Amino acid sequence: DAVTFGSEVSLPFGLAVGASATMAETRSTTFDNGFLSISDGGLNSTAFAVGLRKNGVVGDHDTLRLSLAQPLRVESGSFEFSALEVVNRETGELGLVNQVWGLQEVERELNLEISYGTPILSGMGEISAFSRTDLNATVASNPLDPEYAAGGRIAIRF
Repeated sequence: DAVTFGSEVSLPFGLAVGASATMAETRSTTFDNGFLSISDGGLNSTAFAVGLRKNGVVGDHDTLRLSLAQPLRVESGSFEFSALEVVNRETGELGLVNQVWGLQEVERELNLEISYGTPILSGMGEISAFSRTDLNATVASNPLDPEYAAGGRIAIRF
């Protein structure tokens, strides 16, 4: 189950402020014939974003947006893993052993993003670019999850 609240308020001078927040709860379920399950308390997750948008920065129809966001984050909950293991090394007796793996994250991830878009070809297309950074990245960050990202897009309708 999840619920998301969001709102945007238009301000003078082509400005708008928006915000949204999501809260989610994943209830207990079992995977793979009972070997893996969500603990009785379930998983609780949250996400939020706040943004400032400016229309008409350079031209009449372009848009610049600055946003701060926390991606979906597990606030509390755990997995339970059950497997047959050797419980007596002298006799080799096997038994069911349960392990609990906590999923809540220690540090809250915050992303800052800026994006710009403008129409091209008399409104038949659009060109846009963005840049995103992880505000609380550390030196030991995962190299597969970069601290900075940038991208662009060109779209033409025909």
